[in-house]
Amino acid sequence: MFFFTRLQIPRFSSTSYEALIEETLLTRGMIEGNNHKYKALLKLKRHAIDMAASFHQLSGVSTNSSNIGPLQDLIQEAISATLSAKAVNPQEIRERLNLLKVELSSEQGRKLVSALFMFTNFFLTTVAVLGVVFFSAAMLTSPLGIALVAACMTIVSTAVLLAATYSLYVDGRNLFDKQIKEIESGIDFLLDEYPVLVAQDPEAYDYVPQCN
Repeated sequence: MFFFTRLQIPRFSSTSYEALIEETLLTRGMIEGNNHKYKALLKLKRHAIDMAASFHQLSGVSTNSSNIGPLQDLIQEAISATLSAKAVNPQEIRERLNLLKVELSSEQGRKLVSALFMFTNFFLTTVAVLGVVFFSAAMLTSPLGIALVAACMTIVSTAVLLAATYSLYVDGRNLFDKQIKEIESGIDFLLDEYPVLVAQDPEAYDYVPQCN
């Protein structure tokens, strides 16, 4: 059963557009300038983080989508152009998004496979928890040589537990199309809402941080 599973690994590095937004946030002109623009950029940063995570997750659950990378490249270009006050072509981005949505909806068995992997990863999570408990106890009660082996196995069991738990989260989101919805929400904010927030009267801007 362990061979019939799929473990997802979280991303450990930022995308280029996340780094660009962070760099812009830290510039003196942005910090000392208009407060409403700074807050709008903070919201864009939150959407960028969500989009990057969703792209990463989609790459792990989709087997034949050819539009994930190109759409992310277009978003990178759009964010760069937006922060440089240059024109953005929204039609190209939305067309690529629609192509990705069509590909995902026509991908046979994608959600069924995720459901099967959720079952196997739930079993794997249970085994990993038992492994952590057993090897931790052995590490504390056994002679030095066995304790060292138990310590290594505890680390391995913990790593498997974390990966299996994250995989359950990713496949669960895939069942309800959370990734593509999050990407679409980020694109809508970038193309429609962000320019309005930056251009509007600062007194009318009421920003409330949101957590997922």
